[in-house]
Amino acid sequence: MSILKPNCIMPKSPDQRKVEEQLLMAETAIRASHSAIALADPSGKLTYVNPAFLKIWSLDEPEDVLGKSFADLCQEEEKAKAVFRALRDGSDTEAAELTATRKDGTEFIVGLRASLIRNTEGKPTGVTISLADITQRKQLEEKQRELERMRTEFISNVSHELRTPLTSLKGFTKLMLQGKVPDPETQKEFLTIMYNQSEHLQRLIESLLEVSRIESGRFSIKKEPLQLKTVIHTAVESVGSLIAQKGMHVKEELPDTLPEIEGDQGRLMQVVVNLLSNAIKFSPDGSEITVKAENTGDEILVHVTDQGVGIPEEAQPRLFQRFYQVDGSATRSAGGSGLGLYISRQIVDAHAGRVWVKSKEGKGSTFSFSIPKKA
Repeated sequence: MSILKPNCIMPKSPDQRKVEEQLLMAETAIRASHSAIALADPSGKLTYVNPAFLKIWSLDEPEDVLGKSFADLCQEEEKAKAVFRALRDGSDTEAAELTATRKDGTEFIVGLRASLIRNTEGKPTGVTISLADITQRKQLEEKQRELERMRTEFISNVSHELRTPLTSLKGFTKLMLQGKVPDPETQKEFLTIMYNQSEHLQRLIESLLEVSRIESGRFSIKKEPLQLKTVIHTAVESVGSLIAQKGMHVKEELPDTLPEIEGDQGRLMQVVVNLLSNAIKFSPDGSEITVKAENTGDEILVHVTDQGVGIPEEAQPRLFQRFYQVDGSATRSAGGSGLGLYISRQIVDAHAGRVWVKSKEGKGSTFSFSIPKKA
């Protein structure tokens, strides 16, 4: 379809021919443009569309849309109609972002700019519409907003995680310096609390440093032959004090023998400790945690199952993202920096393994990871 309408009845003057040549050049440029361009009458009915316009909507021929209202192509029909109303009411140019649907049913977002065309007498005769598919840009903006929100929450969480033990340490230290704790047993109790709080601070600082190494590309592992059973036993022992504080029990379901694997023993123990700590944090006092290992095919699987609060299904795919923490009072009140699972995923990925979770709200969770067997 052409913008030009042929007139073969009357002979053309040089000025008319010049105008037509200019129009033809303009049409050629519009047809070749990578930008989606359309013309419409003042009411919004399409009178011309270029190939780029057809491509955005996955249409085959101009006839698929010519004569139709532009608003009919948009999900937000009223929003599109408002653009043309504003032009008819005197505005020269209008811009909008609209959600539209392609011929195959897929949704996308278009950035629209519509300008009024007037004749020599100033009367509106049409509208030029330029469009761009801005779906990826909008998705990126949304991801950036979400990342910023998560980063802000992370800073708030870490500040709280740092402040709480520091306040405790400062308080107990002050009491002891003032000589207000003369009883040796009470002193021992206070010192134990102070030690545990300093351990908590150390773990948090180590996590922050670990994330820094990951983000800067300085994260690495040193593989050596090892037994995962030893890693699991050591990890369970290292969280013994946390288990005792909540009166919980850890059950190990490990086969008599497991194949030797190639891995970084310290890093893999860090993964198991992170998963155990997570289970302890979100489980009720007196409950049981199960650590299970399986020898399957080309890999060894490790599962940590708790009887805790569970995780909403919609949150599960994002659990291993940097800074992410599940919303909700039950999870927020448990505290934490939101780094343990992210670090664990990075460690498992570095071993060419997988990490995942299965959970139902109110029924506990099972966090699992796999490590390939020694080649």
